[in-house]
Amino acid sequence: MSLSRFIGVITPYLDGSLYGGFLYELNRIVIERGYRLLVMKTPKTNSDYSIPLATVHAAAWIVFDYSLNENIVNELKRLNRPIVGINHHSVHYPSIHFANEEGMELAIEHLFQHGHRRIAFVGNMMNLSTKKRYSGYVNASERLGIPLDPNLLVVIGNDAQSGGYHVADMIVKGELDCTAVVSNNDITAIALIDRLKKEGYRIPEDIAVMGYDYNPLAEHTDPAVSTVKPPLADTAKRSMDLLEEGMVTGLMQTEHIRMQMTLLPRGSCGCSHENANGSGDQGKLFHSYQLLNQSMSANRTIHYLSYRDATKLNNLSWMHSLQCIWGCYGQWFNEPSERGRMYVKHYYTKDDIAVPAEEVVCSPMEFPPLHCIPKELLDDPGNIISIHPVIPNERDWGVMAMLHPIDESWSYFKSDTITYSMHRLATAWEKEDLLAQLRKTNHMLEAVSKAAMDAIFEWSVEEKRFLWSERVNEFFQRPPVTDADLLSLVHPEDRAAVQAALFDQAQMEQPIRLEYRIKQPDGNYLWVECNGQIIRDLEEQRVRLIGSIRDISERKGAEELLRRSEKLSVIGQLAAGVAHEIRNPLTCLKGFTQLLKTRYQEKNIPYIDIMESELDRINFIVTEFMSLAKPHLSHFSLKDIAHIITSVVSILETQAILTGVQIITRFESELPPILCEENQLKQLFVNLLKNAIEAMPKGGNVYVDVALGNANALRVQVKDEGHGISSEIIQKVGEPFFTTKEKGTGLGLMISHRIVEAHGGTMNIGSSSEGTVVEIMLPLYMSSPTAEASSSGFIYQ
Repeated sequence: MSLSRFIGVITPYLDGSLYGGFLYELNRIVIERGYRLLVMKTPKTNSDYSIPLATVHAAAWIVFDYSLNENIVNELKRLNRPIVGINHHSVHYPSIHFANEEGMELAIEHLFQHGHRRIAFVGNMMNLSTKKRYSGYVNASERLGIPLDPNLLVVIGNDAQSGGYHVADMIVKGELDCTAVVSNNDITAIALIDRLKKEGYRIPEDIAVMGYDYNPLAEHTDPAVSTVKPPLADTAKRSMDLLEEGMVTGLMQTEHIRMQMTLLPRGSCGCSHENANGSGDQGKLFHSYQLLNQSMSANRTIHYLSYRDATKLNNLSWMHSLQCIWGCYGQWFNEPSERGRMYVKHYYTKDDIAVPAEEVVCSPMEFPPLHCIPKELLDDPGNIISIHPVIPNERDWGVMAMLHPIDESWSYFKSDTITYSMHRLATAWEKEDLLAQLRKTNHMLEAVSKAAMDAIFEWSVEEKRFLWSERVNEFFQRPPVTDADLLSLVHPEDRAAVQAALFDQAQMEQPIRLEYRIKQPDGNYLWVECNGQIIRDLEEQRVRLIGSIRDISERKGAEELLRRSEKLSVIGQLAAGVAHEIRNPLTCLKGFTQLLKTRYQEKNIPYIDIMESELDRINFIVTEFMSLAKPHLSHFSLKDIAHIITSVVSILETQAILTGVQIITRFESELPPILCEENQLKQLFVNLLKNAIEAMPKGGNVYVDVALGNANALRVQVKDEGHGISSEIIQKVGEPFFTTKEKGTGLGLMISHRIVEAHGGTMNIGSSSEGTVVEIMLPLYMSSPTAEASSSGFIYQ
């Protein structure tokens, strides 16, 4: 079949009295003139959808109700495709309009003639045709002198049948005071009459009812529904005439044609009318009920599959419930380079006719790929192609195409089953996608948890139970499930704080951050840091606590080391005071004592020896006091230098951030372990990093570089961006009590020097106006008797 033998229709609806009736009449005329029908159903309104689908397949296009998106108009102009609009104006193409205002005016005038003054209008005001009909209702009421009462406007949703039931319930409850109802469509009127009759109302004696759009079923109710009939067949013929003229001449006049409506008065408004109860009409009525049942069955099937069987939903096997004989799903490429292209992912055929085994790639203008439709199905003139973008909630999932028959039943009722199917399908895909994202997020969180050395938990306030990530086993022998389980493992001194922060509703605040101790199987306690965020519901009630716990035992040990360093600073200050305030007079006393001893040597005065001895004792006490920072015997072991430095950085990072300093560490790969006393090296790097931070009161960067210096040594460089140190001062750095700080003790670098020396290393300091660099060389561990012998020795703290 030639690609140009299709006539395309773009419409927001497919079935119902107006849309379904027009498509049925149009398809009949299209076939008579040697064409085939292709219908694209837009998700909301035509102007909202901007992707030109199937534009190369159709020789001309009819656009129903809403004007086209500018992007599609330009594409059709580029392809020289004629366009005719139905029920809307456009500067780009001619249009045909149903005289909806005049048709509604006929209905109101007719009810007015029957003596009605309180006439209610019922309709879905989101529909463009409904708005025009309501305008006719207002015009007629004003012309006839009927006061407009806003309470007589009843807005219903898209479900016409339930809308009719709703209006009937309002009348029964006394919420709608009227003598007549004019409905936007016949299905609503039929449902209204059905419900009112069951409640004992007489139609039209108690309530007169008028429908619209001429549904064939309206003639078979009791009483038959009065209605307004649009000229669907004439409109379809006029549309094709304009399109064929445009295809022949290549020109389209932007004329606007109005098609007049016909009033069909029947029994529901008070006119005499015999119901159409012939055998043919009874058969038509029975057929409509069959189709209604099929539609309801299709809705139930898709609803079930969307929750229970995603496989059947994805393979499109549900299409058989929609009377489809072929279908496919086109999905957009995600890669930016492939934007504007789609691949046909799934196929369906009613009788298992062969379909392409591989995915077919095409542009949206070429969708659906006609060569993928079995020829015997495509050539059947009783079938039309319908296209359905799948966009439930702003996300464009792709496009569904179907091949199916069309008959007069499309105008019987407005089930909108296909639209419902698309929404259900998209909802199911969205659910699958969210589940996939959830699984991905869970995997990512678990990976982050492992990388960050954290265990993630969720505490349900309602269920009072914990959920934990996999890393929880590294903290607990048996993960706690309840609050009592956790509290039983918390150190007694910390239980009150944990109880208040995690489980006490009156005190729970966000964010939560606390440190506490957890008892281990061996009886020791593990320090952990807990961080959490309270999750609240719409009523601002606490429903969950999401958080993490982290092992901070090493950090606590390092902080203790830092406290010891601070204590050493205090000791150094005191020792410096002792040196200056006590040793100077001691030296003087010692000198005079020796002078006395020399002068009175012949007299052998014993008290002089006692005085000299006691002065030596005082000097010894002072010396001992100052030697608190002197060496003691420690044991060395193999340690990872990167791990030691990282732990020290974590301690000082907060202090650095507060002063605007960033500590940047750079480690060479595959660094060998070194033989050291870990705590002493931590003290060394605490001293160096604190000096670097304090050298930059206005902020800056501290760089810590660790690499192999040579075959036998490891090089550690600590560089700051401070103002630098003069060469004269550098010569004095490391001398006892020498400091340039107002509150310094002069002990820090001296101790650092001795720690490095005790490890068999060297420490050099270089400085310029751009900052100071401290370079430390530490010997690598060598498995030899000498190395083994040196695994213990004196170290300075």
